[in-house]
Amino acid sequence: MNRLLALLVIFLYCSLSYSEGSDRAKKLKKNYIITKNKLTNSEVFTRKVSHTLTQINKQMRKIRRKKNSLKSQSQGNKIKISELNTKIESLEKSIEDRRSQIAKQLRAMYKLSNLNQFMYILNAKTIHEIERNSKYLKMYSEADYERIISFSDDIKELNKNKVKLNERVANLEVISSALDEQNHDLNKKIKSKKILLSHLRKQKNKYFKKLSKIKNQKEKIVINDKIDHLNEIFGTDFFDKRGNLSMPVAGVKIEKFGVNVDAKFRNKVKNNGIFIKTSKNRLVRSVHNGKISFIGELRGLGRVIVIEHGDNYYTIYGNNKDVFVSTGQQVKTHDKLGSVNFSPYHGGYGAYFEIRYFTEPINPSNWFSTNQSFTKL
Repeated sequence: MNRLLALLVIFLYCSLSYSEGSDRAKKLKKNYIITKNKLTNSEVFTRKVSHTLTQINKQMRKIRRKKNSLKSQSQGNKIKISELNTKIESLEKSIEDRRSQIAKQLRAMYKLSNLNQFMYILNAKTIHEIERNSKYLKMYSEADYERIISFSDDIKELNKNKVKLNERVANLEVISSALDEQNHDLNKKIKSKKILLSHLRKQKNKYFKKLSKIKNQKEKIVINDKIDHLNEIFGTDFFDKRGNLSMPVAGVKIEKFGVNVDAKFRNKVKNNGIFIKTSKNRLVRSVHNGKISFIGELRGLGRVIVIEHGDNYYTIYGNNKDVFVSTGQQVKTHDKLGSVNFSPYHGGYGAYFEIRYFTEPINPSNWFSTNQSFTKL
């Protein structure tokens, strides 16, 4: 009887402990979901702010291009104005020279007196010579007059063009000033958005730390309270697998995430994922549970499989030869997705792999388990 009572007490104690552990797990899950939702909302807002910043930067680049164009036009017009000024000065000098020459001629003719002028005409031996000499005098006088009039007309026309060009330069300066004001306003917006982004990043880091802390508490509950079905309470979120993902295929990582320098052409290339070189006929496997959301050809990536893991996390598997899944299909960790294809660019068989949160690429190397090796073929 005493033994039976003791067993009953132990059973009740275990049940009570299990119940308390389960309650703690449920509270922890509630806290986890609230924190994760805050993180998601923060990420959504961050993306909106980032998108706004991108649009502002586009506007600023457009303004810079327009300002450069205006500056070029203004400089061109100023060069034309300088050329017109040179031409006007040259014509004014020609008129002054011509006027000075005519004045000298008039003074000489005055000194000769009218009689001498008539003598020049009358000294002609024939009527024909008289008419010719008179005609020359008249033509000489008219030619000077017409030349001065022509110079004056040219100066008037040049001055008109000069006025028009000065108006254009003034208009360009007004437009340029307006663009400077727009640029100043956009700079202020950028500063405020960057401050907001900095705050959001700090907020996100705080949420990430809190989630990590909850994850540690979850593991303690599993150990101390022996609740082995905790994944049924929490679920198997992709975020929880950070640092514990299995590789999609065993091989050698020959292309890292981020900016790489092309070995052949020596130009910089930005990679949103990694390329794992492996042997022929190797299978590509899912790194986590999820749903196939896309299968198709993408330029530069070959046949691509995209898996949606929930909470806006996606994994992308590129350079597939064969595909063993279909769109909408649910897959589990380690399920076969396809087989690696030959990549002419990399000079061998291999798989391309990406992790994305929303549409933002994440470095996959930080998500793989540390005890996995990239060098095993």
